[in-house]
Amino acid sequence: MSEKLVESVPLTSKQEEAGGPPPVYPQQPVVYVSQQAIAPPSGVPRPPNDYLVMSIMTLLFCFWPLGIVALLKSIEARGAVARGDYTAAQTASKSALQLNRLAIIIGTIILFFILAIIGLSQLSWIIPLAVIRINQ
Repeated sequence: MSEKLVESVPLTSKQEEAGGPPPVYPQQPVVYVSQQAIAPPSGVPRPPNDYLVMSIMTLLFCFWPLGIVALLKSIEARGAVARGDYTAAQTASKSALQLNRLAIIIGTIILFFILAIIGLSQLSWIIPLAVIRINQ
């Protein structure tokens, strides 16, 4: 190997205390690393979505009886994927999605009726005033 000569540069006080200039190292070779994407085997189907988060949300915020059943179906779908039974996982996944959608629809209808009842109860004091004014 050939060594390169370093030009003589005056040392600073810190370099003198440290014992001289810092060592000069030769240029390091550049190494490029790339990773190849690992594709799943072509015979293994993609696992279906288990809709677990959606089931938890419908359980908490929509219609909880159907939310519980949807959560159980989601857990069943996740277990079937873990076992490698993709047909059972697909069936449980579809059931969980249908139950979640139904729970959202029922929860929305219930919320609409609750808001309508609250709104009508707030208007109940206006109706007697209107009747009094009509009678006068």
